[in-house]
Amino acid sequence: MPTTPNLPARILDHEVSATLAETKRSGPWTPGVNTLVKATLAEIHLDFREAVLPEAHELCLDVEVLVGSVTVIVPPSWVVLQEVSLLVGSVEEDAEPVGPEPERVLRIIGRVRIGSVEVRRRLPGESWFGAKRRRWKLRRKATRALPPTS
Repeated sequence: MPTTPNLPARILDHEVSATLAETKRSGPWTPGVNTLVKATLAEIHLDFREAVLPEAHELCLDVEVLVGSVTVIVPPSWVVLQEVSLLVGSVEEDAEPVGPEPERVLRIIGRVRIGSVEVRRRLPGESWFGAKRRRWKLRRKATRALPPTS
């Protein structure tokens, strides 16, 4: 297992992999504290909104993407830390403010070679459009609360 220089070696306790396929984990599935996510010419979708989570405050995804994509859906109250090295790839994350006490921390480490890692923030049962509308209302409310400039 490749390690990131600033993190200790981790023992992987769960694996999600796909080769020339699409794999989805949603609903009440059980991720590990340290999960290997391996997509080779494939797409992997991991939805943590209804997952049966371990007791640990921090979860780690060790991603290996080779000509593929990994999409991770988390609740808005989670903090996501990304330490992903890219070679012809992209890492995207929905911007949303997180409160002072995050519910969980999700650390994403690994490598992307010709592919992408996307982090989407949604409430349970919320669609892509519903999340976009909720964030728009939050931004609108925040701009109304700003004092007028003179």
